[in-house]
Amino acid sequence: MKKFFALLLLGAVSSGWNLHAQKGYPQREHVNDLFVHFQSPSEGYGEVPFYWWQADTLTRERLTWQLDELAQKKISSLQINYSHTDDRKGYFWGSSLKSQPAQFTDEWWELFGWFMQEAAKRNMTVSVSDYTLGLGQGYALDEVRALHPDIVASQLVFDCVEISDGRLSMNVKENLLSVVAFNASNPEECVDLTSKVSGNRLEWSNEWKNWKVVAVYAQKQERSYNPMHPLAGKEYVRCFFQRFEDKFPETSKGNLNFFFSDELNFNLRGFTWDERFASEFQRRKGYDIRPYLAALTQDIGRMTTKVRMDYNDVFTSLSEENFFIPVYRWHADRNLIYGCDHGGRGRMVDEFGDYFRTQRWNQGPGSDQPHLKKDIVKAKVAASISHLYERPRVWLEGFYSSGWGTTSAQLTDAIFANYAMGYNLLSLHGLYYATPGSMWEWAPPCNHFRMPYWRTMDKTLEVVERLSYLFAQGYHQCDVGVLYPVEPKVAGYGNESSNVAFRTGELLYKNGVDLDYIDYTSLGDACIENGELKISGESYKALVVPSMAAIKDTSLRKLVEFASQGGIVINIGVLPEATEVRGKDPDYVDGLVRALREGENFFTLSTPDSVLTVLDGQFTRDFRLLGNVDTPMPYIHHRRIDNREIYGIYNVSKGTKCFFREKGQVEFWNVFEGKKYKLTDVEETAEGTIVSMPQGTTSFQIIVFTPSSDAPEWKSSSEVVRSLPLADEWECEVIPVLDNRFGDFHYPATPEKLCPEIRYYRYCLSDRDRMDWTELPEQVRTWDEVLYTYGEEFVCSGATDKVLDDAYLAALDETPAGWKPYVFSRKWGVQGDAGHQGYHGLKMEMNPEVIRLGTFKREATGSSRVAEAGGRNYYLYTTVKAPSDGEYEILSGNTKPSRCFVNGKRIPATANMVRLKKGLNRLVLCYDGPVITYFFLRDPKVARSVPERLTLPWYKDCSILAFDPYGEKGKYGWYYFESAPGLEGFSVGIAGKVQAWIDGKSVKVKQHDGMADVALKRPGKQPVKVLLRVELPYGVKAGAGLTTELIQRTGKGLIKIGDWGKKEGFRNYSGGLKYSQNVDLSAPVKGKEKIFLRIADVASSVELAVNGRQVGVRICPDWEFDITDYVIEGKNEIELTVYNTVANHYETIPSPFSGKAPSGLLGAVNLEYVHFDEYQVIFYNIYKFYGNVSVFWKRFRGVFQVGQNVRPVLFCYFAEVTVCLICKKE
Repeated sequence: MKKFFALLLLGAVSSGWNLHAQKGYPQREHVNDLFVHFQSPSEGYGEVPFYWWQADTLTRERLTWQLDELAQKKISSLQINYSHTDDRKGYFWGSSLKSQPAQFTDEWWELFGWFMQEAAKRNMTVSVSDYTLGLGQGYALDEVRALHPDIVASQLVFDCVEISDGRLSMNVKENLLSVVAFNASNPEECVDLTSKVSGNRLEWSNEWKNWKVVAVYAQKQERSYNPMHPLAGKEYVRCFFQRFEDKFPETSKGNLNFFFSDELNFNLRGFTWDERFASEFQRRKGYDIRPYLAALTQDIGRMTTKVRMDYNDVFTSLSEENFFIPVYRWHADRNLIYGCDHGGRGRMVDEFGDYFRTQRWNQGPGSDQPHLKKDIVKAKVAASISHLYERPRVWLEGFYSSGWGTTSAQLTDAIFANYAMGYNLLSLHGLYYATPGSMWEWAPPCNHFRMPYWRTMDKTLEVVERLSYLFAQGYHQCDVGVLYPVEPKVAGYGNESSNVAFRTGELLYKNGVDLDYIDYTSLGDACIENGELKISGESYKALVVPSMAAIKDTSLRKLVEFASQGGIVINIGVLPEATEVRGKDPDYVDGLVRALREGENFFTLSTPDSVLTVLDGQFTRDFRLLGNVDTPMPYIHHRRIDNREIYGIYNVSKGTKCFFREKGQVEFWNVFEGKKYKLTDVEETAEGTIVSMPQGTTSFQIIVFTPSSDAPEWKSSSEVVRSLPLADEWECEVIPVLDNRFGDFHYPATPEKLCPEIRYYRYCLSDRDRMDWTELPEQVRTWDEVLYTYGEEFVCSGATDKVLDDAYLAALDETPAGWKPYVFSRKWGVQGDAGHQGYHGLKMEMNPEVIRLGTFKREATGSSRVAEAGGRNYYLYTTVKAPSDGEYEILSGNTKPSRCFVNGKRIPATANMVRLKKGLNRLVLCYDGPVITYFFLRDPKVARSVPERLTLPWYKDCSILAFDPYGEKGKYGWYYFESAPGLEGFSVGIAGKVQAWIDGKSVKVKQHDGMADVALKRPGKQPVKVLLRVELPYGVKAGAGLTTELIQRTGKGLIKIGDWGKKEGFRNYSGGLKYSQNVDLSAPVKGKEKIFLRIADVASSVELAVNGRQVGVRICPDWEFDITDYVIEGKNEIELTVYNTVANHYETIPSPFSGKAPSGLLGAVNLEYVHFDEYQVIFYNIYKFYGNVSVFWKRFRGVFQVGQNVRPVLFCYFAEVTVCLICKKE
């Protein structure tokens, strides 16, 4: 296979496509200008977001705006994706959601071609993911199946008959492959009966009585795709990838890249078969498998494991050759990068026959990491494939479903951890073309222009680009290889070997020992030098065999060779007992195992728990935390790039002493700044170097060992000389950033960016037309909190086990004691419960069921209601006003009330009409258990309204009668809120005549077309208290009195540090907020002091300007800035602009991913004067170099000439072995 792979590379070199640059392809050796490229990586190392072209009509105007937003943000390519429904019309999930225009129509192709050209103008390539475009969706794979009906696979079906009298008489089905009788006492004794079948009957007898007869058939699977078919890959390429070239033969060159295969599934079940398999098996393995097919499902003796392993090997090889390699080669010929994220993500070792073998045919083997996860096994399997087969990249799909409250710090933490584990190509899962009214999402968040911190996202993506470049070059280095245990699984030994392999990998990595998983092909091709296993630039000192009862013969022999040459072999669990050569043959296998155990460094363990102890007894670790370090888990990655040893370290605190098994000049490459520094707080030992880590746990620390360094010295702060706390109160200014020009946040679209809005109020219903302002602060504490547009339409008993009789219900004429308001919005439904939507969040489905009783339960595609502890009975009471006497239509959902009373009369359950009198009518509804339904009364004399987009059908429908549980009571609705700081005015949709008071004073209100507007004559900087009195019409109560968000117009205000989301005026504000403060610095910076601005905590990201000059951006802790060169003596203006997440906005959106996150400056801000001492630390071993202290001291004085450029500040020795001299530079 290695020879075949070499031919593939040769073919790629000869392709005309190589005239174009290999974007994103690393160099393994002779990497010129490494640091220069680290600072500014070449094309192809930026992010490749999943770009969901859905939810609204694709227009050139909107796409152009988005391309402009994405330009200059370190994005390499845009990968178009499509989600799916839950209609179950697909084979694995619902049908692919259509875009507008629908994917692959003529109109879509025309748009795609234009889009590709526009992206190219902005230095971005484009591609399309095959997610939801696969089998059963009507696209490329189905097109191939239609053209080649024989490309479907068959499944082996096993019929077993046991006989006890030596006589067999059975019917034989079509497509018989073999029928074999096995002696029940000795299954190795068997008789092939296939030739004895006559027609569809088999008659046979034997002197031995007890037999197990197994007939094997090939049953065609019509909904499958056979990867072994000779045309499987070629035709898929032609019908999918090649089509992009065919449509755009010139434009596509250099502008297509980063295709992605997501959750590939051939819909194969059990053991796969086709008409060519038997002959291919015979050719490759030298025997006919058909008489031995029974071994795939039952034990037939020693041959069992051999047959199973041979079958799997042939199936995998044919799948590789006919599907995976042609797809890989199409991309390789064009210098493109093709990635994947498939079902098992490496944990299902036998996926596609052999996950490792099949997934090596990706330029970017990869996996997902949802929910900000840091799954070690996923990462190490994907990275190991890339390392061992020298694939260009390791693809990370992150971090879907982490929610709209995902902060930039959380995102950075997940990126850093996963990059340290081996990924080096990032696709953030969320980049949404449209989110109309915030009602469309697919496993959010969208980390791009849907987030306020998009303004600072270029810093995040700049860091990603640097890490992607640096940790793709050269060769990965680690000491331990863990065998990837496909063989035990396919041989029938279950998952024990996989469990041991993955537990071992997790244990090693969590303790700072990096590893690779090694497949048997790589192991067989490796060479052994000086007790190390070498392949693809890797050198393994130790190999771990994870309880592999079955193992490839070549692997076992290579282990024997490795052990005999001093290599460390650690067997955990059972020893090998079977190979594919002779199956479970103890004479053969035990001999090899004995030879293995004779190795000088062979160890056998029962569990992985002591593997670290064994390794530490054999060699010095490549990396180790020293001392009593309270670090839960260091993340580490080591690469060799020419003569540099480069370590990526994450989650290690500042000042921690770390040992590295390398020597040389030590540099720290700052990934945020793109700068390098020489580290001097280092100690060289006989085995390596001890380094004091320059930054903290939230920094990705790049430590570089190089033969020489011209970098400036890293200056680590010594002590805080003095500190100046800044005032808690800041001047603030709203910086809106969420652009609603296309209606993505509120629908319909508005030209303004989202400003602070009031959506929640304190509310009181009263007939009083005046409130005593002096008593108001106490009163509003008892008022209900209401949400705009959500009104009280019923009062509800709540769940009860009481059965209220008809007489009681018929007599109800007012709200019963203890019953509580039942609230919903005729525009949007029940708060927090959008009902059925589909997978992974909202899909703009407006469900009419506004009666949702029972305990809310989140479901995969929506919600349900389940029984409550209080009982199963629910009663609703309200009144309904009819314009005239007459018959009115009953509109009810699928579940009708078990009892319904109008004006005391019980209405039959089958009734479609009900008679109302003019004016108020009493209505009582009863439901026997949890329910999702609706109930309205409609005036048939009034025409129905056409529903607006993204609203329920009841909204603004004049034919639907109003409900009011309070009848004619309660003329006024009183609404109270505290504004954002610096309020200058506000506007709001209102349901009636309104009067307003601000801080107790009446203000003028302009009302027109249902909108009310207030402008303050003399705005202040502090928040103000606002009281609105609305004359509520019948049927409008609580939040229904406010028909839109209340939009605040603000100027400069004052705000104290803390979560701005806890302040009423900013509760639902997602955007930017500028904090300003003037600081008098009468004491200048002295000598070697620097002045830092340090913030205790921020959410989510922050920009700093001092005296009008931009200092920088911070996207994660540590939240500190060196402002030495920006401050002046005297008055200084400090401006901190903080961008939060979109979670505040999503609080009122019924998304299951709305999330929660704080906003703003969350902790104290200080200016700290820090003194920097420049020390040189020198360690000498007395015995080795000088023999005694006095000789050392004489030598030292002669070499350094104390008093010229250094002076000793500390001189000591330890145990008469080591002298430590710390010198301070003059």
